[in-house]
Amino acid sequence: MAGSRASRRRQHSGLGIVSFVIAVLIGVVCVGLYAAVDIHRQDSPVTWIFLVGGGTSTIGIVLGFSGLVQNNRKRTWPALGVLLNLAIVAWMVLLA
Repeated sequence: MAGSRASRRRQHSGLGIVSFVIAVLIGVVCVGLYAAVDIHRQDSPVTWIFLVGGGTSTIGIVLGFSGLVQNNRKRTWPALGVLLNLAIVAWMVLLA
């Protein structure tokens, strides 16, 4: 009985976990790029942040939404991944 109950438990979505990891890594990279460019007094950090974060965050959003629509999977990590990736995109828009 215990074995059948454990097999029915929903697992975490792999796509959602990847989306969350992408969001955290890209968030750290974008903040680091912004700080590094600001320290060196370069013209515009926005270009590099858009190049590095824009496409990757878009991929993270797509993966997160894909994880949200998977049946029989938990939706915690995909939701966090989508929210963080959207926050990165919003931050990039505010910098522009």
